Amino acid sequence: MATLDKLIGETLDGKYLLDRLLGQGGMGAVFLATHIGTKRIVALKVIAPQFTANEEVGERFRREAEAAGRMRHPNVVNVTDFGFALMGRDRIAYLVMEYLDGCSLDDKLKETGSLPLAFTVDIVEQICLAISHAHKQGVIHRDLKPDNIWLQPDQRGGYIVKVLDFGLAKLRDTTADQGDQAESRLSTGAETQALARSVRTVAGRQTTNTRQAGSNTVAPENGSSSTVEAEALTTIQSPADHEEQKTAILHPADVTGIAPGETRAGNDSGARQNAADQQTDGITLIQNPTNDDEGVTRIQAGPLDEGSAQGSLTAVGARDNTQGAGNSTASQSNSHRSGATTFDSDTVKLTRIGSVLGTPLYMSPEQCRGEALDARSDIYSLGVIVYQMLAGEPPFKGNMIELMEKHMSEPPPRIDEKRPDLPIAVANLIMAAIAKNPEQRPANSESFSAALRATAEGETEILRQSKAYYYTSQRVFFGLSALVYLPFAVLSMVLSIVLPKFVPLTTVASVAIFYVFIFLLVLFGTKICTAACALAIKELRGNPEAAIKPGRIFRIVAARSPAIVGTAAAYYLSVLAGLIRFITPAITAAVDGTLFPQIVVLEKRSGPDAIARSKQLISRLRPIAAALLAREFGISLGSIVFFPFISVGLAILFGGSGADSLNAMISPMMRHFLVFYCWFILCIMHTPYDAMPFASLYFKSRQAQGEPDDESGSAAGRRYDHPSRKPATISKTSLAWFTIPLLMLAFLIVFPATAGRTSLIESVRQGKQNSVQRMLAAGKSPNVTRAGGTSALMYASRDGYVDIAKLLIDAGANVNARDGDGDDALMYAALDGRSEVISLLLSNGANLNGKNNHSETALLAAARRGRTETVRRLLAAGPDVTVKNDKGKTALECAEEEGHLQVADLLKQVGEK
Repeated sequence: MATLDKLIGETLDGKYLLDRLLGQGGMGAVFLATHIGTKRIVALKVIAPQFTANEEVGERFRREAEAAGRMRHPNVVNVTDFGFALMGRDRIAYLVMEYLDGCSLDDKLKETGSLPLAFTVDIVEQICLAISHAHKQGVIHRDLKPDNIWLQPDQRGGYIVKVLDFGLAKLRDTTADQGDQAESRLSTGAETQALARSVRTVAGRQTTNTRQAGSNTVAPENGSSSTVEAEALTTIQSPADHEEQKTAILHPADVTGIAPGETRAGNDSGARQNAADQQTDGITLIQNPTNDDEGVTRIQAGPLDEGSAQGSLTAVGARDNTQGAGNSTASQSNSHRSGATTFDSDTVKLTRIGSVLGTPLYMSPEQCRGEALDARSDIYSLGVIVYQMLAGEPPFKGNMIELMEKHMSEPPPRIDEKRPDLPIAVANLIMAAIAKNPEQRPANSESFSAALRATAEGETEILRQSKAYYYTSQRVFFGLSALVYLPFAVLSMVLSIVLPKFVPLTTVASVAIFYVFIFLLVLFGTKICTAACALAIKELRGNPEAAIKPGRIFRIVAARSPAIVGTAAAYYLSVLAGLIRFITPAITAAVDGTLFPQIVVLEKRSGPDAIARSKQLISRLRPIAAALLAREFGISLGSIVFFPFISVGLAILFGGSGADSLNAMISPMMRHFLVFYCWFILCIMHTPYDAMPFASLYFKSRQAQGEPDDESGSAAGRRYDHPSRKPATISKTSLAWFTIPLLMLAFLIVFPATAGRTSLIESVRQGKQNSVQRMLAAGKSPNVTRAGGTSALMYASRDGYVDIAKLLIDAGANVNARDGDGDDALMYAALDGRSEVISLLLSNGANLNGKNNHSETALLAAARRGRTETVRRLLAAGPDVTVKNDKGKTALECAEEEGHLQVADLLKQVGEK
């Protein structure tokens, strides 16, 4: 490396001025450089001459440049140049990459531990974009890990993700060159299988004979050394007892930053003299228990010459800054990266054991076994990374051998046990990504990214997205819902008008049955509207500027209406069957089949097939579906009960009775109004708050299943079902949408049935003298009032019930009590011309000249109303005729102004006297 240090200040290949060293490892170094022509700052990776001369290392470096050069993507580090240059007599290889600010994901995780779900989803989406692009180019990364994921600040509070280090990437070309054939040989074959068996044997502690430590050769059991044994020399720095997993070195001695022939600290011959060797299947495990800082384990076999040792070199590891665009290119400071002899992370890093390449902490089971890899191996590594981002730690821990064995055979702990706040669907998806069997993982990074986004976004995000669609094309969706609901509104109105001619709707039971039928019709209408909205959203997803014609969509839905009706019948029958068993099975059936309208219209399925398809789609988003279903039920029920609830509430507030409210709901006028009103409410409320979210949920469910956004449905469907120990929950808002209409309905049922039976005021208003007498005898207070302060005596005075008024007065009713407007019982009697009640009240001490809030007396009120007999009765009692109201007018002036001449004559006669 001393030779490479001398390059600082030199111009490489006549194009790049090397400014300073960013980091270095055993095979080379990375420099901060300036392009002479453009003055652009770049990161320049150089391989030392002694390794460039090696054919395999040179080929690997060329392949790294080729793999990186193919990656023209915003989330892949940009490689701008590659070549060979002379340094004196030696030829060196170099690779030029963009220079990045920021930090690695590994640094971020060390700083924060676990990460928020929303942040994780954003980062993972960008990673998936990068590796999806790589996979489409025929490149498998094979070494995804937090150190190879760079977070560059985007100046808007977020990060641009860059996937680094395609140094281990495997190119899959249709025309393989010699390098590809060599790579294939290194990725598959008997040698790899032999090595995997050896790793499993060592992990199982099945060892045979021992030999003197320090020997560099071990004869295999058959007396010969194989190629894989010659390539298997890998020095592994195992963790110290007091600091487990703190450091790990998995390169040959030259790769750790020590020049060939030098002695690495902690690994000299003196230290090796006390080591015990354990040999199995031609692999020797050498341990150094005497060195607490650097206990060394070596897997080695067969005689090695200098060429074969060098031939097995591959620069891998987040802290070995020679391996790619990676970490050295993106750092502005190498203070924490300059050493290559230790790795200050909890990861155990493996460069190469025979043909096993990668980082054991993130390696897929098939990679640990040395099998042929495809894109799903990168999905596994990404799943481990996501697990670590959310849980704060990877699923497995241990040394290299233990990690490989766990990846191959041990089930990982559930992530929701470490992060209980995660949605179950998110936890299931991550556990599917790290499944042992590649067939059980997401098929590709695009489906994994879409599924993660879909499962991480809750009910609120779907509502936000659907309302954005609605308000972007509000006229379209309102017109579409109006077209859908219009036939149902007409049908309802016709039934409301015509049905009473055949079935009298005069009883509570008959009217209740009618309203239940309207409610079911509303539920079915909302499903049709949801299907129509799904068609419109599909067009907008394909082309946001599409000119959507509601009439055309309505015709498509109408053409599929027979299938929708048949499927709806099967759906509601399944819900009814569940309701018969109990409430929970009914809810389950309702949630499972809730997407059937969209499936019937978009996927051309019907009947039980559509319901089964809905169950498959909704399986990952059941809590969201339950929440939206609660909204649908609440809005549909609320559209019918809202206005009656308001009417009954006003009746209570202003003195109406339960019987009156019940009669109002039974009346034809109220029935006709509700039939029209409920469909109008659905047009303005159901579409943005229920139909649109359900339509969006269909597309979100397909994403959660990893399906493409087309109409084929099951072509790329993939189930990631895992047992869940947490029940699905819905938001408080959705619970409110569900419970409030139910409470309103309960009020409408209970209040009319109970309010009139025990109320003294109700008995007074209905003129039930015997009931009033019994209640007063039972101790009911005669001074009971309703909202506004109206007493029972005031009601009796207004309605002219003299006998009931006498009963109340005899029981102690206050004849001068006033309501909120200042009116007393005498004022009530005067306004309605109840002369006999007036005489009763006056004889029992009523205040003849008492004023209300408008300074009116009973005489003023009667004169203004033209109550001739009432005025005569009051004048006989001797009132003050000169009293003026708040407008400054006397009773005579009010009578003359209103044209009541007889009343005016009576008042003039009193005045002349």
